[in-house]
This record gives sequence, C-alpha cells and structure tokens, in this order.
Amino acid sequence: MRLEGDSRQIYRRIVREIESRLGIGKDRVSLLRPRTKEGILKFQEWLKSLPRVSTSEFEDLKEPELEVKADGRIVYFGGEWSEKLRKLGFLVEVSESEGLTISGMFVRLSSRDSEKLRSELKNSNDFGALSILCPERVVGRILEEKSKLVAVARVLEKAGVEAKAIRKVVTEAEKTKEHFEKLKDVSMIEEHVVRELTTLNERIERKVLDFEVTIRGRSILDVMRGDVSSIQLEEVENFIAEQVMESEERLGKLTGIDFSGIFCPSYPVEVNEKKLERAIEEAEREAKLGLYEECRKAAALIAERIKEVRREVELAKDIEFSSVVREIGESFPELANYTGFVGGKHLFIENPQPVMYSVGDSPIAEGRVVILTGANSGGKTSLLELIAQVQIMGQMGLPVKAEKAWIKPFDGLYFFRKKKGVAGAGAFESAVRSFVKAVSSEGTNLILIDEFEAITEPGAAVSIIAELLRVAYEKGHYVVIVSHLGKELKEMLPFARVDGIEAKGLDENFNLIVDRQPMFGRLGRSTPELIIEKMYRKVRSESERGIFRRILESLGSEG
Repeated sequence: MRLEGDSRQIYRRIVREIESRLGIGKDRVSLLRPRTKEGILKFQEWLKSLPRVSTSEFEDLKEPELEVKADGRIVYFGGEWSEKLRKLGFLVEVSESEGLTISGMFVRLSSRDSEKLRSELKNSNDFGALSILCPERVVGRILEEKSKLVAVARVLEKAGVEAKAIRKVVTEAEKTKEHFEKLKDVSMIEEHVVRELTTLNERIERKVLDFEVTIRGRSILDVMRGDVSSIQLEEVENFIAEQVMESEERLGKLTGIDFSGIFCPSYPVEVNEKKLERAIEEAEREAKLGLYEECRKAAALIAERIKEVRREVELAKDIEFSSVVREIGESFPELANYTGFVGGKHLFIENPQPVMYSVGDSPIAEGRVVILTGANSGGKTSLLELIAQVQIMGQMGLPVKAEKAWIKPFDGLYFFRKKKGVAGAGAFESAVRSFVKAVSSEGTNLILIDEFEAITEPGAAVSIIAELLRVAYEKGHYVVIVSHLGKELKEMLPFARVDGIEAKGLDENFNLIVDRQPMFGRLGRSTPELIIEKMYRKVRSESERGIFRRILESLGSEG
C-alpha cells in the first residue's frame, strides 16, 4: 500500500509509538510495513501464535551480546585456512606443527582437533573454530552475558516456553568459574605482595622500637667513627628473618604459589623483583593453560547450542513485539470489501470517545464516497486520523484500537490534512494536483481529505470537489471528505453519503456540546449556526433577539 500525503506522518507516529514501548525487540520495527491481503493474514496468524506476556516483564531486559572475537593468539596451522583464521582475530603462522601459543607456551593440536577445526572453518562455523582455539573466550562471553541470558530465559518461561539452550549453556559455563577465578587471582599477585610487604615492614618497625641494645665503650668509639659493624644486632636480624618467612608462607597459602626468597631479609624489607616477575609469569602460564583445558568441553557444547540460544533470544524479541502491539491494539481486523470499526479509539487522544464508522458498503452504513459534515472542533479531523490509523495498522497485519474492525486492503492511502494558515494560488494548485494524483492513480485507493474548500472560494470549491468525487467514484476509489459544503454536494452527488458529527447545542456555560459519534446520512450542524444560537440566548435586547431569531430561522433552526 502506497502512503501519500499526511498518511506517512501517521504511519511514522504509529511506528514511533510501538518502538518507544519496545526494549529487547526494538529491531522488530523493521516488520512494520503495509502488506497485501495474503501478507496481512499471515502476519496476523504469526502474532496470534505467539504467547502474550505483560510488557512490564520486559522492562530493563537487554539483548545478550553473543559475538566472540579472538585475543590475537598465535595459531600455527595449514596455509589454506590462514585467511579465515585471521578474520577471526588470530595471528597466523603457516606451519606443519599445528597448534597455538598460550601465554608464550606452544600447545600442539591433536589430529582430531585439527580435523575438526578444518571442518568448522570449511562450514564457516566461527563458534566451532573459536571453541577449539580460544575456548575460554567463548565460555567467558557466556559468563559475562549470564544475567541477560537468564533474564531472557525467565521471560520465555513465563510465556510457557522452555529456554533449554540458554539454561544448558549457562550451566555448562558456570562449571569453569573456579578456573576463571584462578586467573583473576594471578592478576592480583603483585597487589597481594605489595600489601604483605607494607604490613611486614610495619610489624618489624613496631617490634624493633621495643628492643634494648647494650653498647660497649669500644663500640661507641666505632660508632663515632661511622662504623656500626661491631654492634650486635643478631636478635633483630633473626626476628626480621622470621617475619619474612611468615609473610612468604602467608602469601603461598593465599595464592598457591611458592614465594620462598621473594623478600630480601633486611630493613626495610624489599621485594626481589626478578623472582616476583618469574613467579607471576609461571602462575599466569599455569592458570591460562588450566583454563584453556577446562573450557574446551564447555565451549564445545556452547558452539553446538549457540544457534538454539540465538533462536531463543529472537523468540523473546518476537514475544515482546507481539505483546506490545496487542497491548496497543484491541482486536485484529477482518478482511472485507470496506473499512470500518466499532468502538474505535484514536491512538493519540487521551480518553477518546469510542466511535463507530465505515467507508464502503458495510453493515454499519453504505457508500464508498462519504461527505463528513459538522461543527468545528467536533472531531471530524480526528475521525479522519482514526480511519487512517485503523487502515495503516490493519494493513500492516496489526491489531487495531477498536472493539471490532474490518479493513479492505487498498493499493494506496492518500490523506490530505487541512494546513493551518495556508492559502493562495500556490496552496490551491498544490492541493488540486495532489487530489488529481490520488483519483487518477492505479488500483483502488482510500482517500481522506480535510476541508478542501478552505483554500479557495466556496463557489468554485463545490464544483471542483463534486467533479473530483465523481471521478473517484467512477474509478472505484473510497473517499471520506470533511466539508462544510455538505448540503450543496449532496444535491450534486446522489451516490455520496453525507454524515454529520452532531453538535447537540450549548451547555449552561454556552460551551459546545458535541457527540463525536457521526450520524449516518444526516448533515451536522455547523459552528456558525451554533454561535448564532449562543448569541441569541445571551443577548438581552428584544430587538437584537428578534434579528438573531430571524437568522436562526433562515438557517433552519428553531433556536
């Protein structure tokens, strides 16, 4: 269905409203487009087939990031696959000794692993290749996204759908957490050593302050000469050595690493930087190798299930999308040879009055060409917008905001809203050209026009509108036009239906009382008539009242 004129603006506003309510399924707005008859029915059935869940369940739900990139690890492998491996993020060296480096250490791939890796690369299964060469990255991504994945699984389960794949990969990934913690602990080794060094020196300082040392006369003379070697500090030195040993043992228990000799037994105690560096390197190598081996099994299972996981995430998006559009709309329209609704409500008006209306030969009313009349501010433009909303949403295959609705799948929807403050020859020419384009276009169109006569002289407007409506009728189009020229057009167009949004009169404060439900086949009272009535009721002068009464009588009102 082509969308022309202001119908595009209405379409965009509907899309924005739906998008604003979507979270994880925000990309589903790409599905919002008008469809053919077959497409409408198929899309309706798809939406109906999805479980409906309260949209509040999707608040703060975020899409898990499931893409994995290699960490620049060097891989030694056959040259024919080197380009694919580079695209995955590996550094590749062509070699007959197939393997990879982990923390500087070469790990040979078994013949079975090499064969499986070739198969995964051949089939472009990136996750399969990554599960062999850097399984800890695959598992780590699942652990990083665990909270998002579990939240998705919880929503699916509330919808009555088992999230088997998500639950399985999360459970499998969690088995490796201990090894990830070990690697994390390695990164904390230096911090542990620095913290222990600080407390060690503090303990020594506090203890030494309490020591008393007796110095003999000769030693005093030696000290005065700057030589302190003759002073006996054996007890202090032994205490420092004991404290150093205790600290090294404490660090060993904390990290599982032998830290013998890491501290220099002097005051202030210092760290043997070379030994510390070697200890960290060895611990890191051991932790990374252990993590690699431990993650192989979990990563293989994740690679097998990742497509199912993605399908479950996509299903959660679909369910959210379906739940949102069914929260906005109330009923799926049936396909018919007319467009109409019962209990229709404007999407963007707060507490709208539900109305019943149709265009085309329907059980509600008959007529493909309709002239809608009535008082200003009576809701005529809002009714045109409601018709457009029902048509656009219905033709997208969505439920509409109505108790019951029917739509005819049109080839085009043309909506020409009255432009405020626009007049003159240019505006008139543009409007006529648009109207002519609508009635002359191929297929069957729904044409909605708001007060065409506002941009030209009333006398000319009657003739122009009448002729254009005749052409539209002859070509089989469906038209609803808002006009204050209903009486004149009705006389010229016997095939047209004239409806009126009936202004019932004025309340005690002389405000307009409007029933926004159009009266079929009846002219609506105009605003000037009601204003004259208002003035008649308010004026106190009998002579003036007489004049207002005569005006009302000429308008066909009893006052």
